[in-house]
Amino acid sequence: MPLLSRLSLRVFLLVAALVTACGALVHLPGLVAFRTEYLEHRLIDAYMATLALRAGGTLTAAQTTILLERAHLVGIEVRSDDAELRLGTLAPVEREDEARLLQWGALLETQLNIGQPAGRTYRVTLQQGTPPHLMVSRTEHGVTV
Repeated sequence: MPLLSRLSLRVFLLVAALVTACGALVHLPGLVAFRTEYLEHRLIDAYMATLALRAGGTLTAAQTTILLERAHLVGIEVRSDDAELRLGTLAPVEREDEARLLQWGALLETQLNIGQPAGRTYRVTLQQGTPPHLMVSRTEHGVTV
């Protein structure tokens, strides 16, 4: 009698597949929540570094390093109509590699939009210039922030 034609083996394989699928379904929401929390904390740290930069106070090299390391960033750039502020610098290779920036932007956009409430989306675009850089915009219910 062939091995796969036995009823007990088929039931065992079915139960093993169901248990594996259920295990994956149980752990998946936890993994998504962890990743979302991790990204939110990084955004908060980046926002704090941006606020420190906009405050106009002088930051020591140690303070700059701490702010950027906490947010896992290489640099932050803030632009407005009358000023351009920069915290940290980009490596020369990363500064000029538009293909790499587009890949990172697509990955960042995907990660930012995971688990967002209805009506909120993040969009990452490549801003041309010297050097080219990524711009993140948030849209909530049709209003871009």
